[in-house]
Amino acid sequence: MDTGEENGDSGKGDSVVEQTEEDPEAGEAPPTERAEAEEEDITDNGADDDVIPMGTASLEEIVTGLPAPTAEEIAAAKEENAKTVRQRAVEKLEKERESAKDSTFADPIIEYLLKRCNEDEGMAEDVAQEHKTWQKCFDYIYSQARKQAKGNCAAVRDDVVYEWAEDYYHKDDKAEEEKKAKKAAEAKAKKSKSAEERKAVRAKNTTDKAEKAPVPPKAEAPKVPPKHKRNGKEMDGQLDMFATMGM
Repeated sequence: MDTGEENGDSGKGDSVVEQTEEDPEAGEAPPTERAEAEEEDITDNGADDDVIPMGTASLEEIVTGLPAPTAEEIAAAKEENAKTVRQRAVEKLEKERESAKDSTFADPIIEYLLKRCNEDEGMAEDVAQEHKTWQKCFDYIYSQARKQAKGNCAAVRDDVVYEWAEDYYHKDDKAEEEKKAKKAAEAKAKKSKSAEERKAVRAKNTTDKAEKAPVPPKAEAPKVPPKHKRNGKEMDGQLDMFATMGM
């Protein structure tokens, strides 16, 4: 009996050990669950590796596919990327000087800006920004001069004008420029829509008028009075007084 009880207790102990090894809460997960978890990790890692960032491409470009760049475009991009900031700034100012409306005013200021770009890389970086242009710089200088004008005349020293030019390029106005561009695009779209609506209304009114216009009556042919039949008694060269009187 004692042996049986001992064996029974030993059996129970073995059973408890086996349950403890298979219980996920008591230790490591069962082999089946561990295999499934490892498989999920592998799948997730593979999905992350396959993710391609969208970048700046639009949805339409992604759906339709981007055309492959030509050899000329690739060469031009490599050449542009190889340029320093100073080179891009200098080329930009030179190009804008050629197309400036008032060369007398633009030449000395742009010449000063070219010198500053070669001296200061930070100035070159500001000039090279896409939204910065000479025309906007001119408008900024003009607005500053108007604040000091007396009547229609404003006398400003050259060094002050150069300082205003630098102030414009150093000014952080990218967000402001984007806001202005957005408003201008919305206004243009609204104006175009209004023009199309007015055109449609005019076309409809023209069609309605054409449908409602009365049809003019047909003109009646003028009645020709019957020719007078000569009486046999009438003689050539002699008038019948009664015939002329309608009798």
